[in-house]
Amino acid sequence: MPRSQPDHTLEEVLAAVARGHTVTGTAHLLEVTRPTMYSYCRRWATVAQAIEDERTSLVDLGELGLRKHLQDSQPWAIAFALRTLGKDRGYTERHEHTGPDGGDIPVMFTIRIDRANSDENAEE
Repeated sequence: MPRSQPDHTLEEVLAAVARGHTVTGTAHLLEVTRPTMYSYCRRWATVAQAIEDERTSLVDLGELGLRKHLQDSQPWAIAFALRTLGKDRGYTERHEHTGPDGGDIPVMFTIRIDRANSDENAEE
């Protein structure tokens, strides 16, 4: 259960970040709420940086996992890598939108005139 009056030191919070890895995991270890963790991040730039470093580490692990699946020639990994990382080489998905039977999409515009602020009323 989260404490109602958290009283952790900077060193305690940083040690918990190293073990908890995420805001939620760290909050659980310190027995505080997530908003309290965000308060710690605002109070101490080193806590915010430690949380960001842990997040970056998780992304790095994800990239290593993707690399392993690419090396194993997993079709889903190949498609994912090309769709996301290969966009600049032309590997994108194209979605064409058409109207009925492949025709144009009908578009209707509505124009609203505010008579109270129109030029005609300004001259009166």
